[in-house]
Amino acid sequence: MLNIENLIYNENTETFIIDKGEYGTVEVRHYLPGVDQDVFTEAVVKGIVPDGGYHPLRKPAYMLYVFMLTFVVDGDKMVVQDGDDVDLHETYRVLEEELGIMTAARKQSASVDAILTRIEENVDLMVYRELEYRNALLNAGLSVQIQDCMMWVKKILMDVSKTVDGVRNLSEKKSKELDGVLTKKYVTELLGTLSKLENLLAGKQ
Repeated sequence: MLNIENLIYNENTETFIIDKGEYGTVEVRHYLPGVDQDVFTEAVVKGIVPDGGYHPLRKPAYMLYVFMLTFVVDGDKMVVQDGDDVDLHETYRVLEEELGIMTAARKQSASVDAILTRIEENVDLMVYRELEYRNALLNAGLSVQIQDCMMWVKKILMDVSKTVDGVRNLSEKKSKELDGVLTKKYVTELLGTLSKLENLLAGKQ
């Protein structure tokens, strides 16, 4: 009979050790709470599609970096620094390509592997939706100015925790840009294409 008590993590079972021989050991958590999994996912997505860009080759490096910060005990002390910044690609080369820390963690813990698999799938889905949204803006025939405005507004609204501060701390330069965009001409253009945009996002012709 299954003893569910053995699956409840406590201070004695919540971590495991990866032994890298002469390089030492790494202590890894078996589990990451749901809210932290969401943060993990969003951090990787923001690294892949930042501010209108698209960098698919960054995914492995960001996956490892956030893994080190969330699953690995004192993992932040193991990443490679470039001055005050983290060198993501060198961190990936050293910790994953050379030492295989994340790969070893997935092999040793079914829980870690399941969580990372779920995060990877959600990252791919969120990146796909972001790119689909951008394509819909283009296909709707919106001007570049309107697209920039909508992307900027979307960025603020998507980050609920910072929405108030984002509006409150709106720079004078951005305010002027927004005022310039929201003229009668552009508002008319925006209203005239919103229904088309909605149809494209919904997959309608």
